Amino acid sequence: MDAQKIIGKQDKNDWIINPKEHAASLPKEAETLKKILRSSKVEMLRQCFDQHNSQAIESQKLYLKQSKRRIIGSTLSVIVGAVILYVQSTDGILIDFSQYKDIIINTLGVIELGLLAMTTYYVTILKNSNMYEDWMDERSNAENVRIQYFKEITKSGDKNDIDLAKLQLEYFYRYMLCVQLNYYEGRGEQHKKNANKFTTRTGMLTMIAAVVTAVPATINVAKSSTDIVALLAFISAVVAALTSMQSQLSALNEDQRNARRYQVVYYKLFRLTSELDTVRNTIEQGARTALETFVKKTNKILAQENQEWQTRKKRKSEFATYQTTST
Repeated sequence: MDAQKIIGKQDKNDWIINPKEHAASLPKEAETLKKILRSSKVEMLRQCFDQHNSQAIESQKLYLKQSKRRIIGSTLSVIVGAVILYVQSTDGILIDFSQYKDIIINTLGVIELGLLAMTTYYVTILKNSNMYEDWMDERSNAENVRIQYFKEITKSGDKNDIDLAKLQLEYFYRYMLCVQLNYYEGRGEQHKKNANKFTTRTGMLTMIAAVVTAVPATINVAKSSTDIVALLAFISAVVAALTSMQSQLSALNEDQRNARRYQVVYYKLFRLTSELDTVRNTIEQGARTALETFVKKTNKILAQENQEWQTRKKRKSEFATYQTTST
C-alpha cells in the first residue's frame, strides 16, 4: 500500500480540522482510516476544537482591538496636549496664528478631553475584564484538544493492521506536523518582520527629530529663542509619543520574543521530519510502536509550546500589566 499517495499532498486548507471531509476524499483502500475519521469520538473532538478555537480568535481580536485603541488614544492625547502647549507659548515661527489662538486652544481642548475620556474608558475595560486571560485559556484549550484529536486517530483501530498504521502516520504527518511546521515558520517570519519594522521606524523617528530640530534655527534666526525652544519642545514631545506608540504596539504582539520562540519550535519539529523514512520502514516491517513513538515526540514538543499560553497568562505579560496601569 502506498500510504503517502493515498493520503495525498499538502493543501492550503489542511489547517482546517474536518475529519468527515478528509474521509470522503480517501479511496476505498483507506476504509479502516475512514471509519476512524467518521467515529463519534473524533467528531466530538473536532467540535470541541472548533469551539475553543473560535472563542480564542474572538477573545484575541477583542483584546487586541481594545488595546490598540487605548494605545492610539493615549498617543493622540499626548500629541494634542503638546500642540496646545506650543500654541500657548508662541505666535508661530513660519505662520503667525496669534489671532486664532483662542479658537485653536479651545477646539484642541475639547478634542483632548475626548481623547482622555476614550483612553480612560479602554484602560478601565482592559483592567476589569478577562479578555487576555480568556484568550490564553481558550487558545491553550484548543491546542490541547488538537493534540487529543490526532492522538485518538493514530491510536485507534486494529493494532496488528500495518496498512492502517501506515495511513495513520501519513495522515498525522500531513494534517498535524506539516500544518504546525507551516504555522511556526510563517508566524515566526511575520513576528520577525514586525520586530524589524519597529526597529526601523524607531530609528527613522530619531533621525527625523534630529534633522527637524536643526531647521528652525536656519529658517528664521531673527525670531526669538523662545519660539525656537517651544518648537523644539513640541517636536520632542511628538517624537517621544510616536516612539512610545511603536514600542507598545510591538510589545502588544510580543514580536521579538515570539520571533525567537517560534523559530525554536519550528526547528524542533523540522528535525523530526528527518526521522520519517526510518519510521516508515520500521512500520513496514511490522513495528507499530514506531508510529506511537513518533506521535509522542511531536506531541511533546507541541505540548511544551502550548504550556506557554498558560505561562503568559500567569505572568500576564509585561505589556498586559503595563497597559492597564498607564494612561
